[in-house]
Amino acid sequence: MMSRIHAAAIAALLLTPTIHLLAEDAEPVDPTDEELTTPAPQPKSEPTPPAKPAPRAAPEPASGLTPPAEPGGTRMAVEGCLASKGQKSSTESRTSRSAPADGDSEVEVVKAPGGAIVTHHLSHNCCLKAQVTAKIEQDHVVVLEKLVGKPCKCKCKSVLRTAVGLTPGWWTVDVDVDTGGKVERVTAQMVSVPEK
Repeated sequence: MMSRIHAAAIAALLLTPTIHLLAEDAEPVDPTDEELTTPAPQPKSEPTPPAKPAPRAAPEPASGLTPPAEPGGTRMAVEGCLASKGQKSSTESRTSRSAPADGDSEVEVVKAPGGAIVTHHLSHNCCLKAQVTAKIEQDHVVVLEKLVGKPCKCKCKSVLRTAVGLTPGWWTVDVDVDTGGKVERVTAQMVSVPEK
């Protein structure tokens, strides 16, 4: 037995096309007309998460700078004003007097097989030399760039590239600059060191 509500709903559905046809100024309605049809509901999809940037590998510097095998060991390449023939350091170094690209102090840390490469573009007083050391504490490495000598009043720019030997895994790399007793942290970045 059909309820009154069901009967009324069925009657309304059956009479709907007739009502459109009986309106005085109405034109006949084509039920396949695109304006009258509603698109089928699309299934809701999960929003696509933003793509994570691909980890960058260390660019192959022209100097061929690679991390040393010993964890915590460093190799350094210097370009610009800090490069000098008489430079003495406890690290292996290569020097070049070619001027660095323009830019203010900027630090980039990228992974490399067996370690990381730290590239630091910096402005500083002329007449100085650079020494770089690295100290490892658990999953943390502090790269200390020490500018030594008697500073002149003029300013110049240099690029310090330091390859640091590290074991595979995630590392926090801090870069500190010592300019005659005043040590300033210029960056702290994370890097994932791959197997050699």
